[in-house]
Amino acid sequence: MAGFGLRKHTVFNWKGGTFRIERLQPNGDVLLEAVESGALSIVPREHLLKAFAEGAVSAATETAKEPQAAPLYSRPLDDLPAPIQQE
Repeated sequence: MAGFGLRKHTVFNWKGGTFRIERLQPNGDVLLEAVESGALSIVPREHLLKAFAEGAVSAATETAKEPQAAPLYSRPLDDLPAPIQQE
């Protein structure tokens, strides 16, 4: 993966899953979010760099999937009681 760097929001494939870097800790740990499940894990920076050097880390081929917003429910204002309509 040309230009691979450990930067916040970088998305990559590793160990059969897609991960996003959520935070880079001052102590060298990296907080990863599994894109599919939202599970968080802490991995040492050196471990990720070693995996990249071994070819185990690759660029994510799909755009990261963001959680979809919940569907909105609405009803006509005429259905509301008169005092609420006046607000």
